[in-house]
Amino acid sequence: MTETMIDLPSVIAKSDDTDFLRNLIQDAAQRLMDIEVAAVCGARHDERRPDRANQRNGYLPRQWDTRAGTTGLNILKLRKGSYFPTFM
Repeated sequence: MTETMIDLPSVIAKSDDTDFLRNLIQDAAQRLMDIEVAAVCGARHDERRPDRANQRNGYLPRQWDTRAGTTGLNILKLRKGSYFPTFM
């Protein structure tokens, strides 16, 4: 799996503090949801496994109000059952 690296100094220089914090929260939340859904499904997003318990089935765009402001999240959907992030 490829890891995405963020050039932190350039990101900070391009935005003010609240935008940076809001984007950081959004990115961390999306990554946490990916990890949670991978645990529920028994496989990562691009991984094919015979013992896979479930599969992703798109996402629902939602607004999340935080102290840093409102940010958009893509709440992942599953084919069987439902999923809601534990941190919300």
